[in-house]
Amino acid sequence: ELGGRRRFFLRELPLLASLACLIIALSGPLYGHRWEETPGRGRDLLIALDCSKSMYAPDVPPSRMVAAKREIKDLLPFLKGERVGLVAFSGSAFLQCPLTADFSGLTLFLDALDPSRMPRGGTNLAEALRVALEALPERTGRSQAILLVTDAEDTEGDVAPLLEEARRRNIPLFALGVGTAQGSTIPDPARRGAPVQDASGKPVISR
Repeated sequence: ELGGRRRFFLRELPLLASLACLIIALSGPLYGHRWEETPGRGRDLLIALDCSKSMYAPDVPPSRMVAAKREIKDLLPFLKGERVGLVAFSGSAFLQCPLTADFSGLTLFLDALDPSRMPRGGTNLAEALRVALEALPERTGRSQAILLVTDAEDTEGDVAPLLEEARRRNIPLFALGVGTAQGSTIPDPARRGAPVQDASGKPVISR
């Protein structure tokens, strides 16, 4: 009986092997890599995120900074196929992430932003717009836009010439305000959350 089973198995082995190969082929295994074109609508969006210390204010819980990042992340799924870049600004501005369709990478750059790591304090909207406009290439044939995410406490710079350049290049500017009219004090992580104080020692209220 054992010999009969062995002969049956050996006789059916080519059929079983063929069936296994067919199953593997139908599963469509991939080796190495391949390029795949993703559909896009030809639009570039540069997001300029305010990283000044006033973004620590908790009037939009848990803080303006956390709320702003959450709003940006909620926006990304609606931009599938587009290119998005990220500018961080306070008293100065820099390109944190160039235009990309890789939103997972963009999110990593976004998560890394924190007001305590900015090289200069203050808020310079003009510098933010300048860096954003430089990051958007001219004459590409793509639709372009800038989204400014800020608590709107502009302390430096002249935005007028930057707005004029945006108009000349037909780049619309959208603003997302983060904060409340009544405002709040600003906790300072460097002082264990104690409120930021002005020159006279009074807590600063950011509105």
